[in-house]
Amino acid sequence: MVNKFHGSSFRNSSPNNPKFIQIISSTDELCCLRIPVVFAERHCKNMLNPVFLEAPHGKAWEVEVENSQDQIWLAKGWKDFCGYYSISFRSLLVFTYNPRSHFDVAIYDHSKTEIEYPIDQEIESDEEEEDIPVLQANANVIKEEEEDLPMNLQTNANVIEQDQEVGEANSRSEEVGPKNSSRYSFVNLNGDNPYFEMVIKKAHATCMTIPMRFAQSTDIINMKNMRLVNEEGVEWGVEIEYNRSMVIIKGGWTAFRKDNKIANGETCRFKLIRSHIANVLQVQKIPTPLSLQ
Repeated sequence: MVNKFHGSSFRNSSPNNPKFIQIISSTDELCCLRIPVVFAERHCKNMLNPVFLEAPHGKAWEVEVENSQDQIWLAKGWKDFCGYYSISFRSLLVFTYNPRSHFDVAIYDHSKTEIEYPIDQEIESDEEEEDIPVLQANANVIKEEEEDLPMNLQTNANVIEQDQEVGEANSRSEEVGPKNSSRYSFVNLNGDNPYFEMVIKKAHATCMTIPMRFAQSTDIINMKNMRLVNEEGVEWGVEIEYNRSMVIIKGGWTAFRKDNKIANGETCRFKLIRSHIANVLQVQKIPTPLSLQ
């Protein structure tokens, strides 16, 4: 399904997520694109380098930023992004900025109609490969967990497992702000203790994906190790891995999930607790919000 120019990409605009529109007016802009000067002056003073560009149903593309004569340009990586999405002369792009290093990009063709976005097959293949051994090794555990779930959560688990799109737990599924959410995850970056909420899936048996914006804004993306703490204050050490535009909790996650009896279909809140010694993620089971059902 295609969306007209006035469609979903312009909804839920927020001062915290400013937008700018760019019409490709020359072939040079397919190699290097200047961020509008006024927009850059207002919103991009603390922009990180590189930044990440993300279209619906796709991975986050790493693009280097160049500063020249008080202007900011999207440089290395931008040409590849344009090529992948067939961006051409007269294409219209809507950039939504998620400070300090992420742009959501909606793409419209010459008729001002939003394009049909390709689904990243590479990401799909990766998750399918990971799911097979997980299901074989944990089939009995998963079955027992689902039997213990309330009926509404069993239904959600089945719906989630049947869905074939795999980026929903990645950065494209997130929205910033206390009232914004997707079907699978919810991110709140406000306050001293930001958090994200995630519906637990079968793919989370051996690792947990951290939404990209959350990882970037909290600097978890640059960490190698963290601690998870449950509601009783018991801690588990885990490893953080940044791999191919994904940030995951890996080593130690399986033990944490098993020890805390976290079942498929349940929703967990991961709250960052800042400390002068080390930052930890407090993990709490919560009722599944209607927005994630």
